[in-house]
Amino acid sequence: KVVLLYEESGPQAAISQLRLREDTVLAGRLNDLLLQLDGEQGRLLRDRFALDTRQERQAWTLIMLGGALSVLVVFGGAFFVYRDLAQRRHMESELQQKSALLETTFDNIEQGVAVFDKNSNLISWSSRFVRFFDLPESFLYVGQPYAALLRHSATKGDFLEDDVESYIEKLCEGLRTATNVVLASRTDGRTRDI
Repeated sequence: KVVLLYEESGPQAAISQLRLREDTVLAGRLNDLLLQLDGEQGRLLRDRFALDTRQERQAWTLIMLGGALSVLVVFGGAFFVYRDLAQRRHMESELQQKSALLETTFDNIEQGVAVFDKNSNLISWSSRFVRFFDLPESFLYVGQPYAALLRHSATKGDFLEDDVESYIEKLCEGLRTATNVVLASRTDGRTRDI
């Protein structure tokens, strides 16, 4: 009966019923059990609250660490981009200096000099090269085939050979293989070392 009263009306009604029956021992034990249960529930609630607080602190710590890591990644990336740009500017400056030195060297060599790539296309040339071939400045361009320069010279009558195309092919082959030096004579008596 006390248990049913406890379930229906709560702990205080059950204790009151036991006191009315003058069963003070049982009422005292029930009260102690209820206090102990309240103490246990209180401890569980305190532990749960402490656990929630720790989890919340850990979550905020992870959020803060994630934010700090993001900032580090952004600043690290910016640093590397800046460093790469500085290195590129330095290399470009060095390249400009070396190009200027090469151009000055080309212009101060008594011979006319031209540089061709592996496909026999013009890369660079000196002003004396232009004068030697009697070429208009606008005629030369980077990437121009060596054979086109020779054909231009042939149209001006610079070659003494009868079969000009075969001779041009021989000169082009000499440039491609770089295995031999070809002396190309001109009608004005000057020669070309290829």
